[in-house]
Amino acid sequence: MKPCPLCAEKIQDAAIKCRFCGEMLAIPPESPEPAANQKPRLDVAHVVRAARPWGLFWRRWRKLSSQRRFAAYVGLLAFFSASGFLIARPKLLYITTCNLGQMSACWRFGLLESQDGDIAKAKLLFAKACDGGEMRGCSGLGLLEDTAGNIAEARRLYTKACDGGEMTGCYNLGVLVQKAGDLTEAKRLYAKACDGSEMNGCYNLGVAVEKAGDLTEARRLYAKACDGGKMNGCDNFGVLAQKAGDLTEARRLYAKACDGSEMNGCNNLGVLVEKTGDLTEARRLYAKACDGGGMRGCFNLGVLEIEAGNTAEERRLFAKACDGGEMRGCFNLGTLEDTADNIVEAMRLYTKACDGGHMGGCFNLGTLEGRAGNLAEARRLYTKACKGGETRGCDNLGVLTKLLTGYGEDRRGQTR
Repeated sequence: MKPCPLCAEKIQDAAIKCRFCGEMLAIPPESPEPAANQKPRLDVAHVVRAARPWGLFWRRWRKLSSQRRFAAYVGLLAFFSASGFLIARPKLLYITTCNLGQMSACWRFGLLESQDGDIAKAKLLFAKACDGGEMRGCSGLGLLEDTAGNIAEARRLYTKACDGGEMTGCYNLGVLVQKAGDLTEAKRLYAKACDGSEMNGCYNLGVAVEKAGDLTEARRLYAKACDGGKMNGCDNFGVLAQKAGDLTEARRLYAKACDGSEMNGCNNLGVLVEKTGDLTEARRLYAKACDGGGMRGCFNLGVLEIEAGNTAEERRLFAKACDGGEMRGCFNLGTLEDTADNIVEAMRLYTKACDGGHMGGCFNLGTLEGRAGNLAEARRLYTKACKGGETRGCDNLGVLTKLLTGYGEDRRGQTR
């Protein structure tokens, strides 16, 4: 029940007319349907109004030149970059600008895909960059083909890059040409790369002219490579300085190389400071070289452990050096196994050292074969050791040959 607003008599709640005074009451507004039960309606006028600015933008965008479109887009990218949106999304930046025709972006995007292991996509991006005139794309694609063993295609791409002014292409082409045995052409390409500020070219050319005996030119090239940030150039320059007796300059160059993460520089500097008696600093340098992948550092640190009587660490370091391709490590580890009468393992290690060019390994392996009665094999190994400069191999070869044939051999392994 509710009171009538006019006569105050009690009437029904749903009444629309008072039965006492006869007046009509106001009709309450109809309650809206709950939102969950309402059907969505499309406001066409609203859609048209919202789309109108985008249509205007699109018409104006299509009238812009490609250069102005690119400038406008770079502005948007700069805005998003400043807001932090693209900082962790370099691929989004590169793929967008690549699609807008910036070939350097295609090349950079290809680098990212190559680093992420997607070689197929990297090839497509490098090819697009190369076809669009970005010579770094040609060089990058050439490197992928080179790695895959497609030498002819790699050579074509390196040549295109080199002819287009990409000096890394000249350097890589020089490496291929040198492997093919054409040292003259390789030197020409290295020189071109070097003149174009590709420091790898300076370094490789320095190695070539040093082997030819031109130490003055080698020094110049190593110095240029070193000054250009090629740390193995500093190391090689230091080696030449050391050979010339300038230990102060050698130490400076080795230190620069070491500080620049050239592990041979750390090892070579360690050798110099060890000779001065500073074993603590030598250990530090050898350890840095070893930890950084310089296997000669592991070997030299192992030698110091011999002197310190630390056999377990000595074995570990020689094994690491051996596994990393330092044949002196294999030889020394083989000697330890030989001393411990682990003959099978000693022979395996001596064989690895011998095959890797360590003539002491050939000599010791020959000795073990001789003890086992394999005189023909012992003779072969002594011959190899002798020809490789191991004089003990020559001596034992002479004795063994005399026992087998009744004739001796000279120190070159030829029968007298």
